[in-house]
Amino acid sequence: MSQKNTVVISLKKGGIVLDEDPVAVMREKQVDWEFNSDDPAVKRVRIEFKNGAGYFPEHVCEKKFNKDGVTINGKSPSKPEGVPIPGHPSCWVRVDKYTVSFLDANGKPVIPPLDPDIRTNGP
Repeated sequence: MSQKNTVVISLKKGGIVLDEDPVAVMREKQVDWEFNSDDPAVKRVRIEFKNGAGYFPEHVCEKKFNKDGVTINGKSPSKPEGVPIPGHPSCWVRVDKYTVSFLDANGKPVIPPLDPDIRTNGP
């Protein structure tokens, strides 16, 4: 059975709210980022990984926003370089930094971006 991970990110009055930081996912699993906003200036959303990380074919994914929000789909890396977990030599964890931007019609940030972490775990 396929495991699906959902990250909910909302733009509310005063800032960006992430439901969990860092988000933890297992290797080779679908990851869906669900975005919503109460700001009508938001027209697009972008996720950009600092080091590529392997969640998207490119290191960045951007989508048009609609009245119901938007979902960006990715997949966690299959064999990322990670740090061994003490006491569990066959297990590892890798932490990647990514940036979430809510953009206006001209591609400019509506609010300063958020830089959360995502953890990929694997045996």
